[in-house]
Amino acid sequence: MNKFLKDLEKELKKHKINPKEIEEILADHKEMIEAAKQEGLSDDEISLKFGDPLKVATEIYEDSKTKDTEIDFNLGDVDSLAKFDTNDFNFVKAFNLVSDGLEFNFSLVNDDLIFSDYDGEGIKIYEKGIKDLDDYEFTLNDNQFTLKRKSTKKVFKVITFSSNSGKFLVLVPKGLKSKSFNFHTVSGDVVINQLVVNDFRLKSTNGDIELSNIDLGEAKFSLVNGDVDIQGMKATSFDVSLVNGDIEIEKAQVKGNMQFNSVSGDVELEEVECDTASFKTVSGDVKGKNFYVNEISLKSVSGDVDIDNDDKSREIIVKSKKTLSGDVKINK
Repeated sequence: MNKFLKDLEKELKKHKINPKEIEEILADHKEMIEAAKQEGLSDDEISLKFGDPLKVATEIYEDSKTKDTEIDFNLGDVDSLAKFDTNDFNFVKAFNLVSDGLEFNFSLVNDDLIFSDYDGEGIKIYEKGIKDLDDYEFTLNDNQFTLKRKSTKKVFKVITFSSNSGKFLVLVPKGLKSKSFNFHTVSGDVVINQLVVNDFRLKSTNGDIELSNIDLGEAKFSLVNGDVDIQGMKATSFDVSLVNGDIEIEKAQVKGNMQFNSVSGDVELEEVECDTASFKTVSGDVKGKNFYVNEISLKSVSGDVDIDNDDKSREIIVKSKKTLSGDVKINK
């Protein structure tokens, strides 16, 4: 992608954009391209995501010409996003001995996962549309639960990012408190309802993520494509990195910092509270409705930031703000 960066620099200079701004634009694009490569995207796929350098530079130039106390949200239980009927699935396996402090590890390619609690004991696994269960490993050893595909080499050769995949349904006892939850997928969708965990990690190349009624502890998301929808969340920290995909969060409390890094994906927050927040985006917009944060940092190339809270008396300290052509409105 060196050619893309060189071409982008050339086009930006043609538009006589400030050299310091060009340096920052190139640094932001380079960072996001490297993140996309780490997630397994080819140069061709990355080119499609970032677009033509001439078009990118022109859009940035045209935009620059035309644009000069704690609250208890009472999160409760929101409607579960995990819609399923066990009668529609085939039973696979059950683990009877379950205790708090479990470590969950999932590694899939293009199969979907539904994870939810239920009134019962032990962990129950179901499937729907899985071609060969022998290709998967299901284990519970030393308080570590694993569901993974044994070998992904052949799958990666023929993967088409289609929705033609199977589904796994994993049910855990209500009230279970887990130590960690690690999920890695290429193109499968993920739906999680009722999860309490100390450490949450999710990596996806091309899949949608839906979470509801969750307490994630320290949470980190890394996604190239696909949207994220969160309804009803508590966390101690929240970190998300997106290349191309939107994230929506409704009803959330984060004790520490919320960090968002995005190339073109939009961020939408409603009834969200945190201590500090930082947003770094190339062209994605940030919209907050009743987004209460003590201190905020903003960095944008062309994305807009609009935060509108009902309680105007709660001051939001803007620690830093840097934008080339995006509009920033906070409680205005």
